[in-house]
Amino acid sequence: AAQLELLVADLTAAGYTYSLNAAYRTPEAQTDAYNAAVQENMNAGYTVENAEKLASETVPPAGRNEYETGLLVEISGGRKMGSAEFSSTPLYAYLAENACKYGFILRYPQEKTHITGYAFNACVFRYVGDVECSTYIKTHKLSLEEYLDYVKREKQVVAQRILALSQEDQKP
Repeated sequence: AAQLELLVADLTAAGYTYSLNAAYRTPEAQTDAYNAAVQENMNAGYTVENAEKLASETVPPAGRNEYETGLLVEISGGRKMGSAEFSSTPLYAYLAENACKYGFILRYPQEKTHITGYAFNACVFRYVGDVECSTYIKTHKLSLEEYLDYVKREKQVVAQRILALSQEDQKP
């Protein structure tokens, strides 16, 4: 919360108009959001199955989303706008460049849809808790999934090195 407060204070100081639309959703609120997205797709003519599939690309069902962790925040311009429109604003450019300085990353980057499983969303930022991590993710243009895979691989390499060193220490 402290890092989000700092980010918001800096946005205000820089003169940006913004709104924080969501940071935590209860499972009930997430279910409502998912059901509304499904209904919107059905109203557009999709079958129930296709409406659910399409909805799950942007609004995951309860129990399978990060909003329930309290680590996601939606930040957008001062008025309601879609992701595509928001991605062309100076506010988005500022956030894309500077959110990492507060421990946040763009959660659903445009070029990572095939990895995250979700459509690009310029408004959704995730707190990763460490400026070094968020900066690494931004600098290397990684999704959170790719970063977590990288960390797992590095831990395995380090563990293997430690094991090899400990085996060498045991030799006479």
